[in-house]
Amino acid sequence: RTAGQAMRAIDSAKKPFFITAHFGDPHAPYKDYDRFTADPGSLAGRYAGEVRYSDYWIGRLLSHLRSKNKVFENTIIVLFSDHGENLGDHGVTGGHHGVSVYDEVVRVPLLIAAPGVTPTRVDSPVSVVDIAPTLLELVGAEPLPDADGRSLAGYLLGETLPPTYTISELYDFGQRLRSIVDQRYKL
Repeated sequence: RTAGQAMRAIDSAKKPFFITAHFGDPHAPYKDYDRFTADPGSLAGRYAGEVRYSDYWIGRLLSHLRSKNKVFENTIIVLFSDHGENLGDHGVTGGHHGVSVYDEVVRVPLLIAAPGVTPTRVDSPVSVVDIAPTLLELVGAEPLPDADGRSLAGYLLGETLPPTYTISELYDFGQRLRSIVDQRYKL
């Protein structure tokens, strides 16, 4: 459904355009998507099935965008997750579905594809709060006056940025958890 709505939005978009497609899966409680779920009897198996299911639909959306030829070549694509999952890695005290600051929950994918950018891997900590400043710089717009994040455009253009730290915070279910990561240390 999300991919279909995004495809229709792409088809009717005027240039330039900005579209956000929020895929709700993988998300607890995990469903058994027959052909995507190898082990429906386990939490990790259903989670992996939802990851494959989401990957399939994101692939369909990107294929649709690619079929638009010039549109795809001039499009910035950002893929990220708001949180990971703790699938019993820390027992019942670890929680799941974003209710901890363990690495399984706070280390999430962030992929950015942009015209003229060579794929690269960044090992320094970055954050989802860096997405808006990055997009604004890539399109030549004014930066946000008081952004929490910083632009990662330098990484995309082959530059080395000075190291920084990332903060993870959780205020939910009566909990207040925080962590800070500075290169190789986490508190």
